[in-house]
Amino acid sequence: MILVVAVALAIVIHGLQRPAGYLQLPTLIGLLCLGWFVPQLAQIAGDTTVPASGLNRLLAMITLSLGAFWAGWYATPSTVRTRPPPDFSRLVPAAAILTFVSVGINLLLESYRADMSGIQQWSGPITIIAFFAQIRDIALAVSLLLFLGHRTRVTGILLLLNLAITVPVAFTLLRRSEMIGLGAATICAFWFARRQQISMVIMIPAALALSVVIYVIGPLRGAARTIEIMTGQRPNLFDPVLWSSIDLNAAIASSAQKALDVRNALYLIDYHAESYAYGFGSTVWNGLMKLYVPGQIFGYEFKQSLYIGERGGAYDDILLLYDFRFAEGTTATGFGSAFADFGYLGALNFLIMAVVLKRMFARAEAGSFWSQVAYMCFLPLVMVSMTHGHDRFYISIPFLVTIILLFRAISERRFVFRSSQRGIR
Repeated sequence: MILVVAVALAIVIHGLQRPAGYLQLPTLIGLLCLGWFVPQLAQIAGDTTVPASGLNRLLAMITLSLGAFWAGWYATPSTVRTRPPPDFSRLVPAAAILTFVSVGINLLLESYRADMSGIQQWSGPITIIAFFAQIRDIALAVSLLLFLGHRTRVTGILLLLNLAITVPVAFTLLRRSEMIGLGAATICAFWFARRQQISMVIMIPAALALSVVIYVIGPLRGAARTIEIMTGQRPNLFDPVLWSSIDLNAAIASSAQKALDVRNALYLIDYHAESYAYGFGSTVWNGLMKLYVPGQIFGYEFKQSLYIGERGGAYDDILLLYDFRFAEGTTATGFGSAFADFGYLGALNFLIMAVVLKRMFARAEAGSFWSQVAYMCFLPLVMVSMTHGHDRFYISIPFLVTIILLFRAISERRFVFRSSQRGIR
């Protein structure tokens, strides 16, 4: 475990020495490893009930993955031709359309959400709506950049509309990925639009506060549901009543001690290493089929026939061989899912992510508005891919890229508004 800590710490120190290094992918991955994975590894390392072979393999996979992120980022050329500032007058109509679409879809999702309260696995039309509601991430990135680069009443209204959609999802529904996405979008927007770095006086306390929330998110969500049932009002993250409803110290200690996600990864890695039952990309393929082939349209039997392998088979085998059951609501982490597909070669997935994001970042720093939007959307997505599964990155690419390219094309059109006396461009 010492090697994992040393590699992660070296990546963070190296990254923070660079301009705005705190928003570059390797630095954030190193911080994620130190703040989330290492405390869980420390608990598992002293647990004699877990297989030693699994622990050693998990540590090796994490080390290789960290190295892959670092190598992919710094081996990718960063010299890109500087681009002129964007024509904000053309971006405003595209941003307005994107915002109204996002608001409409997310309001529709909210109308369905009440009927699905307490249900872990959604099914039916709400799954399609929830998928398209991700457009809010793109709309927020566009409106943030637009407001910081072209502050007008219109761009201010667009930003407020997008915040009105995103903030409740993050801080009232208590979605960790939305919190990370909102924070990443904000710090990136200030750098890309104004070359303004956020002070460490703000960054460090914010990072520590987010770490605490991540560790106790389960008890917080449980307390929020209880309060909502009793009062009819759901509290947000900043409500003192919510925090007084949980034992903070006990919740943090319990989360770190159980180390559920990293423990899942250990057993998943050890099982696939022993059985050689690698998926060879089936995790990504099945994720694509799940998201992009609607059973309501094509039929559920046809959709099921597209899946590769027996869904959940590995988890049943792990229960049988190790007497270990994955807890509901937990994940196997990106390390675990990547190893399950390709063994140690699964670390190449993270090299690919680093290469792709480095190209986005280089173009973003050179002034490409839509590369800035892309980086702001994909950066938190990679973070979630590390905590939840590497497939999250790949299965989101078709949707995000399609929407970004579509609205880039819209922004390149010149909209003409005609009055009775003259045309105004």
